[in-house]
Amino acid sequence: MMIMNILIILSSVVLATANQEKITSLSEQLAYDENNRLMDHAVLYVDSPDCTEGIVNAAGESFQSFALEGAAKEMVFPNHKETTECQAACIERGVERTLVGNIMDYK
Repeated sequence: MMIMNILIILSSVVLATANQEKITSLSEQLAYDENNRLMDHAVLYVDSPDCTEGIVNAAGESFQSFALEGAAKEMVFPNHKETTECQAACIERGVERTLVGNIMDYK
């Protein structure tokens, strides 16, 4: 029983870290359907040692989670400064490819 519990915990850790692919192009690296709409819910975030694990865990299994770099990071977080603030954006399944990077600010 103890071995089975360890395997379940390890498989959960693998699932939580498997989607931590670095995205540099939102239109090329995310999955879209035949109508050019996002296939899965996504959480996009700025990779940070203090934030990544919490963001990925909060995203859970319902959302794919992706760290952003380069042009993708600038598109989603245009005012990002290298700070200790955690930054993430949720995008719903079905958003058109051309609108994926146009994130509305939360106020």
